[in-house]
Amino acid sequence: MAAIGHCFIYILDVLHLRQSAVNWSSLLFMMLVVIFTCYHLLDYFFSYEEKTKENDTTTMKMRLYEEQQRLFPHKTAKWHQTIDAISHQTQVIKEKLEEQQMTAAFEGISEIEHQIDTHKLEQIDDTPSLLTMLLTTYARKAAKKSVAFEHQIDTSLFAAFQEEDLLPLFVHLLDYAFRQAYQHKDPKQRQVALRTEEKEQQLILACSFAVLETQPLHDKSADLRHKQNHRDMLGLKRILRTYQGECTIDDHHDTRKVTLIISRYAKGLID
Repeated sequence: MAAIGHCFIYILDVLHLRQSAVNWSSLLFMMLVVIFTCYHLLDYFFSYEEKTKENDTTTMKMRLYEEQQRLFPHKTAKWHQTIDAISHQTQVIKEKLEEQQMTAAFEGISEIEHQIDTHKLEQIDDTPSLLTMLLTTYARKAAKKSVAFEHQIDTSLFAAFQEEDLLPLFVHLLDYAFRQAYQHKDPKQRQVALRTEEKEQQLILACSFAVLETQPLHDKSADLRHKQNHRDMLGLKRILRTYQGECTIDDHHDTRKVTLIISRYAKGLID
């Protein structure tokens, strides 16, 4: 763009059109300034949005892991036990090396490697996925708020999702559902159900929850809920665009069903 502008000004000079009533040089300069300013603003906006998304996901993961450690202290104790055993074995190896007992020292090293490999396998078997931890967190939240939360989720279907998309996807959906269900004053009517299924090479994530047939009068809390619902819907649609998905909402009496239909969810389809 800048090169074209310079050529244009040069042609004007050659043709002696400087006497034109229009100040083409200033006009072109201002256009370039506006274009470059808009470009940098857009670039800053998208980079800031991406960084914010990464920070939000990291914070969410840290909270989930901290909660996991709090609920399962035996895992932390087992880890400390393994570290103490390795530390003791290391001291024994140092003594064997000083005594020139090379065979015993190598046996000690093999024992440390075995302990580390064993602990890794235990961690793989025992550590739930981030999605499982997230659903567990919402189950505890539901119990505190007297919400009947039922979920039948095949977490393996989401193995190819990026973490910065997977966690917010469920957070936006469940926050929206819990917010609606909790408006019922009768705890028996507060119900949220979440399930997944594969159908015709599509992943379907359906969330059904109770809603009030008659919405309360608008007040500050209602306006806040409306803004939060709008934010959650925008967040869902943004993530769905990445995976060629769509969102449908169906109301039937006192029940609302939000269905997410995702086309690009398998590794081969995403890659």
